Amino acid sequence: AALLGLPLKHQLEVLANAKAAKDHEKGQEGEKAPVDPVDKLLADGIKGLLERVNEHMELQRLHPSIMVTFENMSYTARTIEGSEPQAIATWGNRILHLFTFWRKHKSVDRQVLANVTGSFRPGKSTLILGPPQSGKSSLMKAIAGRLVLSKKCKFSGDIRYAGRALDKKLQKKKGELKVPKIVGYIPQLDIHIPTLTVRETINFAHECVSKAPKKMALGRYDPATVTMLRHIDDLSSEVMMALLGIRHVGDTLVGSETLRGISGGQRKRLTSGEILATRSAVVMADEISTGLDSATTFDICTTLRTFANVMKRTIVVSLLQPTPETYNTFDEVLVMAEGCIAYQGPLDEVLPYFEGLGFSCPKNKDTAEFLQEVTLPQGIAKYGAASAMGHTPEAGYG
Repeated sequence: AALLGLPLKHQLEVLANAKAAKDHEKGQEGEKAPVDPVDKLLADGIKGLLERVNEHMELQRLHPSIMVTFENMSYTARTIEGSEPQAIATWGNRILHLFTFWRKHKSVDRQVLANVTGSFRPGKSTLILGPPQSGKSSLMKAIAGRLVLSKKCKFSGDIRYAGRALDKKLQKKKGELKVPKIVGYIPQLDIHIPTLTVRETINFAHECVSKAPKKMALGRYDPATVTMLRHIDDLSSEVMMALLGIRHVGDTLVGSETLRGISGGQRKRLTSGEILATRSAVVMADEISTGLDSATTFDICTTLRTFANVMKRTIVVSLLQPTPETYNTFDEVLVMAEGCIAYQGPLDEVLPYFEGLGFSCPKNKDTAEFLQEVTLPQGIAKYGAASAMGHTPEAGYG
């Protein structure tokens, strides 16, 4: 009715504008939004994508499956006896040391690892459990080549990667145990360059380790295969961020205590992604749950197990107090106590093993919590039968 009251010229202009707006809306509906290449790769889910990537990597033969074995591995560190007050690093003790520096403090050789023998299989994710100071970190650092060697810290034993032992000439150099670059280590602390973004950090790790072998291997295949491999490789950093749930903060600075950046949980995800982006065949993740909530820890451990099962990688994770859901994400478990291995094997066999020794887990007790307590003296007295009281870590619980 309002339109009829206008002059004919104005009526035609209003109708023309309305028709143009309607045609524009139809055009927008007909146009398809651009498809994100990463979302396209993830259309079949994380497992489907990793299966395709693993197939391409097997064609390149860059990282074969590697089984890690260790035999009679021992590590001894000389420390100041903890019973002395001077062993505690306080300002009072430091001032006291100025006047008593000539006194010799009593030192003791602590057996961190005591002739441990075992193996980590490819395609399996292994959880290491044990109370504090049980030797979990030292075992992982020995396999990852992060142990500090000196006159006070001595290492002995045999470590093999896919059946090949370390070169004795390169085994001791600059105070560290040298291992092949196929082993990646995720430390407890998140150490990053705070001024880099999340995307730059992942790209830097990928470029430093993964680019050179790829360029050398692509010349052996037909152009179609080369194009496909390069496409996946170019998007590997984006895919890694998507798998770990940090792609939405890809352009955010990592940050630090003095520079605002990503959250603590996102930083821990970044630490894991940085090592996984290097395509290490063996990954050692040491106490990755430090400062994380249970949901974030569960997500990271689930991703690590998927990588292990599909990509045939050897992934080992140590946790202090995992939830039942996180515990059940792993394939195998290794229980340590006082530098010894009390058990190593599948998750569904650990409770029957300890029950055979006389240690029964109560029905209302979490399995992970039980395994960490049963290796302690008070745990042996709490859960053990009278016939099991003689079992000790040194005796191997056998």
